[in-house]
Amino acid sequence: MSHEPKMPPNRYGFLQLAGLFLTFALLVYLLMDSMEYVGSSQVLTALYTVMALILTLLVAAALLMLFCFSNKRMGAAFARRFQYLRDAFAVPLRHLGLFGYHAESGLDEKRFATKRKLQRQARRHYAHKDHNPKS
Repeated sequence: MSHEPKMPPNRYGFLQLAGLFLTFALLVYLLMDSMEYVGSSQVLTALYTVMALILTLLVAAALLMLFCFSNKRMGAAFARRFQYLRDAFAVPLRHLGLFGYHAESGLDEKRFATKRKLQRQARRHYAHKDHNPKS
């Protein structure tokens, strides 16, 4: 019986993303394969070139996701950057309910803001508590 440690569940998300990217790459490849001769018109040639670039980007993204899955440090760094992007887009897109909490009304949003403010004050209190001990 093997006692290998299990990988953290968040790293499996990289495999799922790699599979998603490869699925889209396969669809783009099949669409490119079904297109007529490239030299028949300039528009068709330009479309084929754009689709080839999209295919290349999808395969590169899938390889990056596989690398993040296999390399723990790279995966953690990539996940931190992705969380930063999620937080950056959460404020302007909060009415869509895509990230974090969805506020149904102004009172809900006010309550969430108050909760965030209290949590921020608590973190500051605990951070300064270690540096300024009272006698």
